[in-house]
Amino acid sequence: MKYILSFIMLVLLILSACEPSVSFSEPQPKDAPILTSFPSFIQGNYQSENSNATLKINDRDIIINFANDTKMHKKELDSSYFIHGNYMVNKKTKDSVKISISGDTIVQHIVGIDTIFSIGKGNILKKFKGHYFLNTRYNDSTWEVKRLSLEKSILTIAKIELDHIRDLDKLKIIIENPNDTISNRYHPSNKKFKQFESNGGFNGEDKFIKLKK
Repeated sequence: MKYILSFIMLVLLILSACEPSVSFSEPQPKDAPILTSFPSFIQGNYQSENSNATLKINDRDIIINFANDTKMHKKELDSSYFIHGNYMVNKKTKDSVKISISGDTIVQHIVGIDTIFSIGKGNILKKFKGHYFLNTRYNDSTWEVKRLSLEKSILTIAKIELDHIRDLDKLKIIIENPNDTISNRYHPSNKKFKQFESNGGFNGEDKFIKLKK
């Protein structure tokens, strides 16, 4: 296998601003109140259940810190790179990446930080039925919506994923009023949105454990 795409690049791809597969024509839920800050009980530091990533939530931002080791055999190193001491160097650009070597294995330790949601920077926070909805604006008529919940020190950030036909069936609840059926953009009423949400519409979940101060 050729040079492995680093973990940080994968994370940046996940966090990039490409238009989501399911979006809404306005912030959701439509008639729910807009909040100007995260409530104090949600603010704090969190540890991912499944990785080394940590979250920090302050009054306006959700910030992720991530770290990971990527490994590959020396034979897998792309021919456009060479190893010089504790660095992997691009022959053409001379850019270098710090590494460590264990036997025949090259280990690259990747760390990074990114703000994944920030109130007031094209984003809107709403509260509805005990949940908080993160509305990220892509253009004047395209919003991605994620659901944030905190229960017994477990923070859940859920998004809409269309990995199975049953997920498409759930979308039929709100498809009665599509703004753009080709691009899966919708504008449901509060009632329809609640039906969609309570029937498992937000099915892709990342969980984080709140850390004690």
